[in-house]
Amino acid sequence: MTPHDVVQREGASRLLRFRTAAGGPRVRSSRAPIVLVPSLLQRWSVLDLAPGASVAASLVQRGFDVFCVDGGVLDTERHLDLDSFLARLRRFRREVGRITGHDRVALLGYSQGGTLATIDAALHPHEVAALVAIATPIDFARGGLFAALTDRRLLSVDALADAGGVPPGLFRGLIAALHPGATVAGAWSALADPDPRARAIWQALEAWADDPVALPPELLRAWLGRCYQDNALVRGVLQVRRRPVALGAITAPVLAVVPQRDTICPPEAARALLDAVSSGTRTLLEVPGGHVSGVAGPGAEAALYPRLGAWLEAALSAPTSAASQSLR
Repeated sequence: MTPHDVVQREGASRLLRFRTAAGGPRVRSSRAPIVLVPSLLQRWSVLDLAPGASVAASLVQRGFDVFCVDGGVLDTERHLDLDSFLARLRRFRREVGRITGHDRVALLGYSQGGTLATIDAALHPHEVAALVAIATPIDFARGGLFAALTDRRLLSVDALADAGGVPPGLFRGLIAALHPGATVAGAWSALADPDPRARAIWQALEAWADDPVALPPELLRAWLGRCYQDNALVRGVLQVRRRPVALGAITAPVLAVVPQRDTICPPEAARALLDAVSSGTRTLLEVPGGHVSGVAGPGAEAALYPRLGAWLEAALSAPTSAASQSLR
């Protein structure tokens, strides 16, 4: 929805930069730029979906310099693994630094993208000015029904990866099976919500949800095997390029945004981030809605975006000594 330019490409992925709210030339800001990291299982557009449902637009309106990682259709890169994608993410971050003149960026990750952003922040803590994790699984042992269905006693990740991975529609079907009521409610709202603006948002969400992306076999192996089945991240045994990923290395301000009715990433799986980092500022923001509606539903504009923007303004303007906060 928001005008943007492609500033770098690598493989199937792109780095986008959103234009200013006024559309004019950008003035270099003293605040660190923000890099959005969406899930690789869906299109990046959930973070810039429609009028009234756009994390990107809300931050641009506040004057932030906002970039976004578009993972792209990664099934065209069959051999891409977790190590390689995280290296790509770091190169994109460094390009943001080169463009803006900042040596640190704020990372804002959503869902699986939040997990990737968190790993990146743990590996390179001095390059991250702030970390926002929205509906982000960290403790996968608390992953609810999705964790149960991916239990190694029921699912052989290696067999799936060796067979070429999972068709994109399978994850959509699995999520619908986990929470059929939400799927039906979303479809009904897209047709029957009395508010035309809300109805347009629901329709955009339904279209987005019906356009998933396949995950390459090696990324699938890491996501379902190392993260879900081994719970390697919160246990401190995940390695990237033979480097251990220690969440305690993260010292930048951290905001965990937790949708209260999230069944894909249950709140306790997301809150674990705040216990694992060493940040002086650790903030919990609970918002109404589910895994998707909490960030891009009709209510997100009032419940999430103002508090998200205010937290980022404070985190990127001056250091704070607060040990832990809760935004409600």
